[in-house]
Amino acid sequence: MPGLRKSFPLDLAGLTVAISAVAVIYGGFRAFYFQVGFLESFSYYSDERPFNTIVNQWIGRDPSETLVGIHAFGDYLLLNVWAQFPNPWEQPGGVNYLPPVVLLFKILGYLPYGLGLTLFLIALAVCILLPMVIASRGFPITQRLLFVTTLAVLTGPAIATLDRANNQGFLPILLFGFGIAVLKERWGWAAVCIALAACIKIYPILLILLLLALRKFSWAGVSVLLSAGVVLLTMPMTSNAGISGIPDVLEGVLDFQEKSVNQFLEYNTSLSGGLANALMFIGLDSAASWIALNAIVIIGIYALVVVPLLWIGAIPVWLRVILTLSLTTALMPITYPYALNWAIAAAAIAVWVSRQDSVQTFLSQRHSMLLALSLALLLAVLPVLIPGSAEASRAAGAASLASLATAILLPVTAFAVSRHRLRVVA
Repeated sequence: MPGLRKSFPLDLAGLTVAISAVAVIYGGFRAFYFQVGFLESFSYYSDERPFNTIVNQWIGRDPSETLVGIHAFGDYLLLNVWAQFPNPWEQPGGVNYLPPVVLLFKILGYLPYGLGLTLFLIALAVCILLPMVIASRGFPITQRLLFVTTLAVLTGPAIATLDRANNQGFLPILLFGFGIAVLKERWGWAAVCIALAACIKIYPILLILLLLALRKFSWAGVSVLLSAGVVLLTMPMTSNAGISGIPDVLEGVLDFQEKSVNQFLEYNTSLSGGLANALMFIGLDSAASWIALNAIVIIGIYALVVVPLLWIGAIPVWLRVILTLSLTTALMPITYPYALNWAIAAAAIAVWVSRQDSVQTFLSQRHSMLLALSLALLLAVLPVLIPGSAEASRAAGAASLASLATAILLPVTAFAVSRHRLRVVA
């Protein structure tokens, strides 16, 4: 099975820094031309005070208690408030979180707000950092610091996750654990990682596709049963409706994916979201609107083309792992920049593969660079707003366009690797 050369992590770090540098320069020019704050080019919301006031009114709390300047770490705030209701899934705002996550916030709610938020942010940071810290063992300390900084801490998905205080930040360590478990053929641990990840956000359940491709059918079933069991166990602890409230939970998760055209376009980093934003950007508004209303068609076509690649034995297992991780955003109608933190786990897996001394053959330089570009586009710190979108009252992200490029580049790279290996064998 071909691996990656030890130079790959440096190539990936270099590409990520280069793309980020260009993006930062663009953000500076944009801020100058349109007379807006520089950091506003990279942020979701520049002033969260109105949002903070509305959410705190639901429980009669003084809004000043949850503000950090004009910032509110909005996703933490929302869950903190929702978790205080007897049945969160009956409350305003459209609760799209699963019971295990709500239970965590019920527990954090017993702490002073500032302490709970601080502990939560620390936990997110640890889960974001750990994959690269583990994967880079064996490299010189200066290189390890470089990889941890450029491929974990100062990445677009990490910054977005911490800025929103979103529980997506718990996923990188679980996705990394899943990948290493698969590569070491520790199927029980792989199943546990899938189950835990799916309890945080539902779409990592798609990782069972790789277990099915590797003919680990029983372990795929175990993953589903474990995640369902945890949800059922925690439901009575989070809602007075008990198990009978499960339909409300599912409705909340599924309704979250049904948005208006403008809501669909906003910050959307899924495959269909990236395609719709790209079409809107070049003036094909009607085509973009059609995709926004029929995203399932795009998802279905992409799945029919890409998912079968997981069954191609000529593609190295580690590359199939990375491709499977990408499906957690590509096959969803709507995802946001922090959901791209699967790329943090993927980068760590690639670094781990590159330091395996037992590997005798390697991906070609061309294929390695395509893989590096696919990941660097997602890891780079990109402006949230693409040219003109803010002035047109449409919030869209450069990350949306980058995720579209990766959704194309990554499967193309995997297929090209398989064709190359077959030609070599022949």
